Amino acid sequence: MNFLNPLSSLKKSFQVVVPVLFTLFLLYNLASGYIRYNELQIERAQAYGIYQPAINSLHRYEELILNIQGEISHWLLGVSSKEEKEYFRIVLNRKYPEAKEELLSLSKQLNQPKLTEQLTKAFAKYQKANHLQHTLLSILALPADYSDSIKVKRAMNIYENSLQKNYKSILEDIQQGLATVSALHSQQALQLQENETIRLQSQLIVSFLLFAAGLVFSFYKLRQLKRGLHAINQQVDLIGKEERPDETLPDDKLPAELQSIYGKLEKFGHKVEDIFNFVQEVSKGNYSHRFSNLTQNDRLGNSLLSMRDNLQKAYEEDLARNWSNEGHSAFAGILRENNDNIKVLSDNILSRLIEYLKANQGNLFILKEEAEESYMQLEACYAWDKKRFHEAKIRIGDGLIGQSWIERDTIFLTDIPEEFITITSGIGNALPTCILIVPLITNEKVYGVIELASFEVFKPHEVEFVEKLSESIASTISNARGYERTQKLLEESKELTEQMRAQEEEMRQNMEELQATQEEMFRKEQNTQNKQHIFEQAQWTIELDENFFVRNTNRLAATDLGYPKEDLVRVPFGKILSDDSPLSLLKDITGHEVLNQVWTFTTRGGRALLVKVTAGVHTDPMSDERIYSVYGTNITNVAVTEV
Repeated sequence: MNFLNPLSSLKKSFQVVVPVLFTLFLLYNLASGYIRYNELQIERAQAYGIYQPAINSLHRYEELILNIQGEISHWLLGVSSKEEKEYFRIVLNRKYPEAKEELLSLSKQLNQPKLTEQLTKAFAKYQKANHLQHTLLSILALPADYSDSIKVKRAMNIYENSLQKNYKSILEDIQQGLATVSALHSQQALQLQENETIRLQSQLIVSFLLFAAGLVFSFYKLRQLKRGLHAINQQVDLIGKEERPDETLPDDKLPAELQSIYGKLEKFGHKVEDIFNFVQEVSKGNYSHRFSNLTQNDRLGNSLLSMRDNLQKAYEEDLARNWSNEGHSAFAGILRENNDNIKVLSDNILSRLIEYLKANQGNLFILKEEAEESYMQLEACYAWDKKRFHEAKIRIGDGLIGQSWIERDTIFLTDIPEEFITITSGIGNALPTCILIVPLITNEKVYGVIELASFEVFKPHEVEFVEKLSESIASTISNARGYERTQKLLEESKELTEQMRAQEEEMRQNMEELQATQEEMFRKEQNTQNKQHIFEQAQWTIELDENFFVRNTNRLAATDLGYPKEDLVRVPFGKILSDDSPLSLLKDITGHEVLNQVWTFTTRGGRALLVKVTAGVHTDPMSDERIYSVYGTNITNVAVTEV
């Protein structure tokens, strides 16, 4: 602003004093604004550098606990692959300690006893759960263990009676920790805003004090121009008191030479008032208050506008962040409820999500896997706040739902074609402004798809919120399916147990009957063996193969013939006969014939023995070989006595 005037008496003073004072005023405001902006950024970075990572870390810890619970249920059901089991061991042995260490570090930085107590409870409960987990994994360590109903039942009891309760209690402690950190975060944000208001007010007061001091100094320097400067001084006083300057004075009260100066000063007074009003409105959070620069090169005005834009951006980011955090906390509670019933869970999720996003329509599809094919089944449908029930199946690659499924990626449309009603999407008759389709993915597997439609275009942080929420929904659906499979296996196990009990009772009765039968057979066999022993002690027993070699004999026959029993085996039968006539008779004998004759045998010492023989033939059932049996009684001594 140029205050030069044709008056020679004003030139030196205005050329030196006023420009210097005004320059100092501008430099002070710019420097203080720049310093204040940097301090604000540092404080904001310090606040968000602690609280936001703590919130994110708590969410990751919560998701890790949910994943561990899901993996345990998969292990229990025996559906985990070798790779999944190895990954689960990595989660237990490395990822969980890392998450715990991260939370402990952030807790120390926050220095909040309440949060530390909540985390300590959660870690202690997980330690107990970890012991139960290792017990369950050791029970079902091998594939063969799943065939042992006792081990399966023991593992099931550990999971249902202890582990599930521990997981639920841990998740509740995490939610309490999130609530504590979120409250601290909100308190810090409020404190930052209050500090910023105090800085702005302080800067404004100092600026006006500096400016007022400069005007007072100029007044004393130019006191010789009493008449003209008196009017100008009154206007300066009004500006210093933050009041609107008077209207332009009549020409008879202000010298013509000072009219230009007075007009510029009047404009400046209005500008100061605009600046004051602008700063007050911004400090109240009214970032839409209008403010216009004096000129294009008005650095003070540009700095104020830049400050307002930065504050507004930070405020909007805070709102979006708080909105997302509140949403995740709310949906965490919904996901914990009815997680054993996919139908009820789907209805609750979809209705609450449409309400939270202020959307108009929505569908939730759940993946169904059958032996013949896999498809997306419409599980929940809401349109214009009215629930519609109807059947809908989407196969992979069909329409927008199938496309999102196969690509495993979000589809966000804002340019909706007129023929959208013909696209397989499940949306009703009205043409929406935007369509958001997000697949439900966890552990690299798609469990479903969410489709939302609205007459208002979703904001980027709302799309990001749905994408992050989809992971938690997919994990909960996975756990719910595991629970359903567990219940089914439990029912089957109960039925199998009853059948086994009935079979055991029947087997016990059969064993008692079998034992009685075996005892009776043993007695009969014992009698038979006694009779056989008596028979063998009384007469010869010789078995011949089909080539008439001795195959077996008893000790009585071997002793009478003068051979050790072992040496008589494989001896030709004709060698121990006095002639070959018995061999001819044996060759001609048939299956049912029996020979009753007296044969003459020759002992090893050459002595003749008369033996009364009964001989027959039968077939060995194992080799189909003809076996000749010769039974005899040594009558040599009887014959000699009779002679």
